[in-house]
Amino acid sequence: MKLSFAALLGKVLSLNSLFSLIMQSRHKKDEFFLNRKRTQKSEILSLLESAGFSKSNPYYIVQQGKVSNLCVMKDQDRLTLLKEVAGTTVYEERRSESLKIMDETANKQTQIAVR
Repeated sequence: MKLSFAALLGKVLSLNSLFSLIMQSRHKKDEFFLNRKRTQKSEILSLLESAGFSKSNPYYIVQQGKVSNLCVMKDQDRLTLLKEVAGTTVYEERRSESLKIMDETANKQTQIAVR
């Protein structure tokens, strides 16, 4: 599979204005190439996410009936949907995970200080 992209408005800063992404499946293992250079899958996913393509955001194609559903939604549901489309829910999830880690670290520090 080969995809070619044009970087718009500098969203993908480290690449040329046109770049290609290739995924090859060989021997039960996927290989990824960015401009013919072997690249790790995590780097590709990070690149695509920074360009606005996210696995967790399925709203690039609007299905039939979704627009009318949006019009009759409650305000809170509409806000939730807009947060998902904008990608802020991913940020909020990562933020809450980071805060949880920071709390656990603070608890460990207090336990060490008590000893």
